Amino acid sequence: SQQLFLADTLPILQTDSIRFPLKDTLVIGDSLVKKGKDKLEAKVERSASDSIIQDLKNKKVYLYGNALVVYGDIKLEADYIEFSFETNQVYARGVPDSMGVIKGTPRFTDKTQTFESKEINYNFDTKKGIINNVVTEDGAGFLHGSHVKKMADNSISIQLGGYTTWSNKEHPHFEFRFAKSKVIPDNKIVTGPAYLVIEGMPTP
Repeated sequence: SQQLFLADTLPILQTDSIRFPLKDTLVIGDSLVKKGKDKLEAKVERSASDSIIQDLKNKKVYLYGNALVVYGDIKLEADYIEFSFETNQVYARGVPDSMGVIKGTPRFTDKTQTFESKEINYNFDTKKGIINNVVTEDGAGFLHGSHVKKMADNSISIQLGGYTTWSNKEHPHFEFRFAKSKVIPDNKIVTGPAYLVIEGMPTP
C-alpha cells in the first residue's frame, strides 16, 4: 500500500511544485540573487491566476495570467511577466486571447507615475526601463510614445510621441506630436519642434 500511495501522489506533487503557489512572497537572500556586489534591498511579492513556473537552472520565474510583481514602491501588472534573479530584470507583455486580441498589457506604477504599454523591460538595480508604445497621464493630459526610456531619477525620454488633454487617450481628436521629448515629473515637458494634429490630420 505504501508503494501504491507514492506512485499515485508523485505526479501530483511534481505538477504542484512547478505551477504553485500562485501567490507568494520571494525573499531575496545574499546567496540567491546577486549581480556582482549588487542585490535587491527588498522582498519581491508575486502572484498569478494561472501559473508560476520557476526555472532554477536559468534563475528565472515566469508568471501567467493576471500576473503581479511588487517590489517596494514599484508595481507591475500584466498577463505575462518574467523575472531574472541573476540580472534583476523584469519583462512584461500582454497575451493574445482566443480571438487573437492582445489582453493583459502591462501596467507599471512607480510611486506617483503610472505607465500603460505593450511591452516593458525594467531593471530593479539601475531603476531604468524601456517601455514600448506607452501611454501615461501627466497633469491634466496624456503622454504617449512609441519608445520610452525611464531613467533612475524618474525623468522620461520619449521618441515619436504626443500630448493630448482629450479623454480618449488611444484615439484623441487632437494632440501635439513631437519627435523627441523629455519629461520631468511634476515640473515640465521639454520637446523639440511640435505640431498640432486634429482628427489624425497634421496641421502645417
